[in-house]
Amino acid sequence: MMYKITKAITILFLIFFASQKILAATNYVSKTGGHISPFDSWANAATNIQNAVDVASAGDTVLVNDGTYYPDSQISVTKNIIVKSVNGAENTIVDGSNTNRCFYLQNKFSYLGPTIDGFTITKGYAYGNYPDYQGGGVYCQKGGLIKNCNISRNSADKRGAGVFCSDGGTIQNCTISGNS
Repeated sequence: MMYKITKAITILFLIFFASQKILAATNYVSKTGGHISPFDSWANAATNIQNAVDVASAGDTVLVNDGTYYPDSQISVTKNIIVKSVNGAENTIVDGSNTNRCFYLQNKFSYLGPTIDGFTITKGYAYGNYPDYQGGGVYCQKGGLIKNCNISRNSADKRGAGVFCSDGGTIQNCTISGNS
């Protein structure tokens, strides 16, 4: 009897974990998208990164097409999602216009945290009171992964002009240069 219960529980766990991958969605971002939520195709793509991040759920991917994106404020990624460029950092740029931080990553709910992959992150600016004056390009709080990015020409009032990680975070295969 105990064997049957254990087997049933194991099967339920396997179904649950398998369904998590099946249920993962992709939200699209393109400068020429139709901006129709939930941004589930290139035709309906969001025209800015933050809107696609906002509708994404844990496990989803936000896929960003080529272009230069000028966020009005920092792009806040606080879910376990992947924000990934289509063709890499050479073709996908997030420009803070020397007025705001480019990305804020915060790991609220899982050990993995959010991921940003394949962007040029430039002209981000962190200013103001603690902790706002840290991490002009990217401020990574309590984990997260930054990979395949070029992080340059960012500035901060106090620390971490390019990237500042507080309580964890991983930087992988990135070039960080020319920040002040």
